[in-house]
Amino acid sequence: MLFANIFVGVLIILAGILCYKFPNQINPYGGMSPERKALVDIDGLRRSILWIMVATGIAFLLLAVFHKYLAAYPILDFWAIMGICVAMLVAVLIAMKRHNGWGKDKEGTTYRHDTNRSRIIVISVCGAIATIAFVVVTLSASNKPSVIDIQDDMLHIAGMYGRDIPVNDIVTMEVLDEMPVMAMRTNGSSFKNKNKGHFLTQNDEKCLLFVTYNGGPYIELRTADDLIYLNRETPEETTKLIDELKRAMQ
Repeated sequence: MLFANIFVGVLIILAGILCYKFPNQINPYGGMSPERKALVDIDGLRRSILWIMVATGIAFLLLAVFHKYLAAYPILDFWAIMGICVAMLVAVLIAMKRHNGWGKDKEGTTYRHDTNRSRIIVISVCGAIATIAFVVVTLSASNKPSVIDIQDDMLHIAGMYGRDIPVNDIVTMEVLDEMPVMAMRTNGSSFKNKNKGHFLTQNDEKCLLFVTYNGGPYIELRTADDLIYLNRETPEETTKLIDELKRAMQ
């Protein structure tokens, strides 16, 4: 991420300078008719875009400066990048709203406002915020280990893709030292060392994973309908779960 952040930071600063020097590259200004361009405060817009891009580029360069501290916390590095990108997007949209819909008429006295463009910008900002919020919630849920308990002869798996499995429905249980390699994820999440949801084995067999890759052991359960792999956050907790399942299945 060190060199990637440096490259992205320099690239964004150069893009800001190019937008300032060649404002026709700013979308949608470059595709407007001459009459519509006359209503745009292009000097103010290109200055705003320049400073926004320079500030964003500097932010990425600062991430590179503090790389050795962030390397120990990859999730923090990820959220820092996401926050910088969202801030840049929102700032650019605000700048466009401020400069791109106001201007003078042919007499140079009356100002008009493009209400349709304002609606588009507001909707875009709301959409961006909603998308980021969805990603934050999804990744946060993916990063949490599945809570697995046995109560009242029922195996409870809480969290994303969770379900309740009657112990009596378990046909076989095997303890594995290593997890089988999955061919693909069909409807699940893979984040850091956690896999959850629906996967496909290398034998094209559908399975459910609630696994934290921590060196094992891992539990393979088969019911009449499902193949399930699971464990708890630590090997010690997984060993306790194995004992609990064995007692419940007796």
